[in-house]
Amino acid sequence: MNKRGFTLIELIVTIVIMALILILVMPSITALVSNNEERQYEYYADSLVEAAKVYVDKEGEDINPIGEKNWIGCVDITYQDLMDADLINPFTEENIDCSDATVRYTRTENSSNYSYNLTCIDTDSNEVVFEHEDFSGTSCEVTEGTDTTPPECGSIVGQSTTWTNGNRTITVNCTDDEGSCNSVTRTFSTTTTTADIEIEDSNGNTNSCRVNVYVDKTRPTFRNISIGSVSNNSRTITYECRDAESGCIQDAYSTSVSASVSSATISIRDKAGNTNTQTLELEPVVEPSDGWEWNDDDSCWYYYKNSKKVTGWQFIDNTWYYLDSDGCMHTGWLYDNSTYPTCTSGWWYFNSSGAIVTGWQYIDGFWYYLAKGNSTEGKWSGPRPTGCMYTGWVYSEDYACDTHGWYFNSSGHMLSNTTVDGYTLDGSGCWVNSQTVSPNNCSIRGNSILTGLFPWVCDEGHTHTTAYSHYCSDASGNIITYDSNPSLVGYKYVCPTDPFGSADGWTVIND
Repeated sequence: MNKRGFTLIELIVTIVIMALILILVMPSITALVSNNEERQYEYYADSLVEAAKVYVDKEGEDINPIGEKNWIGCVDITYQDLMDADLINPFTEENIDCSDATVRYTRTENSSNYSYNLTCIDTDSNEVVFEHEDFSGTSCEVTEGTDTTPPECGSIVGQSTTWTNGNRTITVNCTDDEGSCNSVTRTFSTTTTTADIEIEDSNGNTNSCRVNVYVDKTRPTFRNISIGSVSNNSRTITYECRDAESGCIQDAYSTSVSASVSSATISIRDKAGNTNTQTLELEPVVEPSDGWEWNDDDSCWYYYKNSKKVTGWQFIDNTWYYLDSDGCMHTGWLYDNSTYPTCTSGWWYFNSSGAIVTGWQYIDGFWYYLAKGNSTEGKWSGPRPTGCMYTGWVYSEDYACDTHGWYFNSSGHMLSNTTVDGYTLDGSGCWVNSQTVSPNNCSIRGNSILTGLFPWVCDEGHTHTTAYSHYCSDASGNIITYDSNPSLVGYKYVCPTDPFGSADGWTVIND
């Protein structure tokens, strides 16, 4: 195996190459080292500037010799000032002294800045290792500047969002970093919701501060006043409230007043406490006292109880009247089949005085019979309440008629010259009894029963019920009644054996 080292020429060439490389790289390494050293001084200088800013904030207006907040010029802050304020530490390397340092704070009307001078010395060699100079040979001067910054709105005392109708006093406090300013107090005595209060600093700069006043001195107004008609001795007044500032406590109102008053006062109120009143002129209406009252407007009689109109059926001074749903007294025919159901026709008649009529009445060319309310008149058709128009058979002794029987059709008209149910009515309307029995005082014997309007018992008999009448024949065999022949009083009536057994009695004509 062949082993050999580098030749002399190879070694020389290698050394030459390495030297060339070192020559080329060395300046860069030197510059890098130099830059790193210079950068640490710049970092230190930055820390001096930041410390100076803290120092300025801490000292405030005492930083300048004239002691004013508003100044222009410059102030130098030394290394020792910062050390005394415990805002910086010495440079970190022991053999480097950077105490030759000054930070300058410069202020103009519209801006401010910081600059510095810094010289660092190697105490071993007494050589300057870093030097930076922003200013040289110039001294700082401070003069009073012009303040153009407006003051700021501070706390506000006395403002509110609750409405009042009184005065409101509001104080606005102000702050100003450049100068001084005083608080401003203003009293509001007119309607105001919000307002701007102006504050001013000692240098004449102003600012506007918005405050809540909420003072309402304006009365609310009436809208849509309406006066209602009289009802139950009173009338209703409605109206509305309008208020553009604080607003009304309520928008719509309604109040009732007596119909007899000639005026009424209404009022409204807003949320600030302002009120408004208005007196309305009214036409008084006096409700009548109890009793009858004529009304010209509707030509009608009304009846009042406890100062109120009454309606429907009313029994007044022993007479029946009918007043409609409005209370107007009714006259003429009235149909009402619900109030008194026993009035089967449902018809009633009231005269021109409004009083109900009874008995015989000649109305519009026809005879009518309106119930008097006694039991006799309805012995055939049944009883009716007083004033009810009869239909059918009526028993009445008011006019001459042997039978006292009269007939009224479904319209209530009395019939005449006709036959109803086999019974004859003459020209006057009276039922004429044409039925006869055999002569010789009811010679027909036995239990014969003849149908008719009345229960008849011939010759000697007795009353079957209190509602019955007895009939006997005269010598000619014509039926006579007790009512038409008082001589029958002396008769002794003996009826056939009840209920009509053997032929031991006389003829019975029964209804």
